[in-house]
Amino acid sequence: MEIQLVDDLVNSGLDFADILDFTNNMIIAPNWALLGCILDFCISVLNVGHDKKKWQVLQDLIQHCGFIFQFEKVCICCNRPCQLSFDNNNLLHAEEEPAIQFRDGFSVYACHGEQIYQEC
Repeated sequence: MEIQLVDDLVNSGLDFADILDFTNNMIIAPNWALLGCILDFCISVLNVGHDKKKWQVLQDLIQHCGFIFQFEKVCICCNRPCQLSFDNNNLLHAEEEPAIQFRDGFSVYACHGEQIYQEC
């Protein structure tokens, strides 16, 4: 999905500096899962002191967010998709339905890794 997002930005008509600024501020929250496991061990097993509110916020971000875009005065958090479909080569693909679908109804159709604008 990250590659698809970057491809969409490149094809958006924005200049390179704008795209670079946008993608440099992108965090993929699930990539923090290893950090979360280490922190959970330290807190749960080793009884390391921590700020309970901040720990809960980090857990919620890891569990529920997909992409996070952080800028100087605003932060955009995106939910994870509720549906992801891949073909045998692990390329985004679905027949007669979106390959990626979000709870708000936003969808992306893809046929063997190529975004299409209609059902496959």
